[in-house]
Amino acid sequence: MAESNQKITVLVTGASGLTGEIAFKKLKERSDKFVVRGLVRSEASKQRLGGGDEIFLGDVMDKKSLETAMQGIDALIILTSAVPKVVPGSYPGADGKRAEDVFGESFDFNGSMPEFYYEEGQFPEHID
Repeated sequence: MAESNQKITVLVTGASGLTGEIAFKKLKERSDKFVVRGLVRSEASKQRLGGGDEIFLGDVMDKKSLETAMQGIDALIILTSAVPKVVPGSYPGADGKRAEDVFGESFDFNGSMPEFYYEEGQFPEHID
């Protein structure tokens, strides 16, 4: 861990997502206390965040890309997210639809919960 007079190096995964980008930018604004790194999946996302050396291309499912991005960090903020689809048959009428389109905010599950999944090969950036 960084000493009290040193900056804390933080890696933000999902740095190009809605919450990840906010966290990444807020930490960059505090450059007196933090050295921030971002992990994104695409060159387009990297460029959108400024394209600097502090933005790493990688995936949380790829150990090698994580090892590179995480080298020398003091803290890790994991901000990957997704909106999965409902498992067919786990809830009547929901087959193949996005969970948010089926359930809405005020839906009452009556003690049962549907199951969710991601299509094979899909990642959060494909379905968010």
